[in-house]
Amino acid sequence: MKYKISEEEFFYKNCSKFFFSFVSFNVIFSLLTFESSYFILFMKEIGFSKASIGIILSLFPLCGVFAPFYLKLISMFGLKKSFIIGYFLRKFVFILIIFTPVISINFGSKLSFCYFLILIFVFCILRAYAETAALPWQQFFIPNQIRGKISSISNTIVLITAIIVILISSIIMGKNFDHQIYNFIVIFACVSGLIGVMFMTKVPNEKIYNFKFRKNSSRDYVNALKNKNFIIYLTGSSLIALATTPILGFVPLFLVEIVEIQTGSSIKYDLFLLVGSSLSSLFFMNIIDKVNSKKLILSFIYINLIVPLLWFLTSYYQFIYLHLFYFLYFLQGFSSCIIILVSNKICFNNIIPKSNSAEYSSIYYACVGLFGGLSPFIIGQIFDMLSNPYEVIFLYSFIFFISASYFFYKLNYESRQDYQGNIIDDNIVRRVST
Repeated sequence: MKYKISEEEFFYKNCSKFFFSFVSFNVIFSLLTFESSYFILFMKEIGFSKASIGIILSLFPLCGVFAPFYLKLISMFGLKKSFIIGYFLRKFVFILIIFTPVISINFGSKLSFCYFLILIFVFCILRAYAETAALPWQQFFIPNQIRGKISSISNTIVLITAIIVILISSIIMGKNFDHQIYNFIVIFACVSGLIGVMFMTKVPNEKIYNFKFRKNSSRDYVNALKNKNFIIYLTGSSLIALATTPILGFVPLFLVEIVEIQTGSSIKYDLFLLVGSSLSSLFFMNIIDKVNSKKLILSFIYINLIVPLLWFLTSYYQFIYLHLFYFLYFLQGFSSCIIILVSNKICFNNIIPKSNSAEYSSIYYACVGLFGGLSPFIIGQIFDMLSNPYEVIFLYSFIFFISASYFFYKLNYESRQDYQGNIIDDNIVRRVST
């Protein structure tokens, strides 16, 4: 008997358990590798300069600039296969960084830097390729009417997992950073990441949703760039990327060098970032899809302005260090989480049309990647030019947050289509099940 089910029912029945499992294992990989304070401390321990660290950090978003060029390859393999291939291969690339200290000892710091740079570059290319495919794929398998809720649930899973990971890893690492212990942590993280990718192989591919790659041309990209709302959204998102990098990327160095906390203890501050994020996800889980997105995201951008301002003040008033840092990390996590969740809802529900999802997504990823990559590179150069550059980079972050708020204020994206679901034929469910 043929009957209809909603997109929401289809997602919960065929996608949710695999997607949420992937999310939990993927955060173990990312948090113990390139997204943790350990990664920056690892580079510092090897002997890389701050300018070199800035160049390496800039590769992660900058490789997204090539997103429009990945589309031809993605159209050959499909969205799901491209995501799986990119996320699978990048684990084998990243694990090779454990040999960097050996190369540094035997062949010198220059060769070890080149080796490390090439590995991270290849890793970032694979990551950008996979995520260029992931953006339109997620737009299909996560229904619009529950996108905010699903983002909140997945974010909560991420944060609970992350808190456990940080607690255990900080106990293993101890008070002082040791790159030999970090090597074992990287191996464990890569294995966890591979398990996560295996779960995503069970999520239906884009063909289930009748998605077909159109033969795109330069006109498709020109039309996307003529979309006023899309350009305003791109600008605001790029400014957020520029503003966030100084806080998330270089504060661990600030804590170690200026505050002089123990290197192994700096990861514990991330706990407050995660607690803030998890609380905001829980509080706003059921209302993100029901409230005015513009008012919500602007409110939290204004709240987030406090963070770089207070970091700036700590560089002058050292007696408030230890008590204030916990609050700053908590506030950063609380406000940034909502900004990301609401921004994603705006992007997928109201800015990017499903008919041109691949083209819009590639431009979005390239633009945010360009500005996000320029930020750590510029900051790395500032470190080389100034003896105490932290005041400058905190003001830099503050100015870009203010600029981002202006562009999100200019957006006009609220639509009745936000909460309308589509119907999926039950025959599709049977095909997925088999």
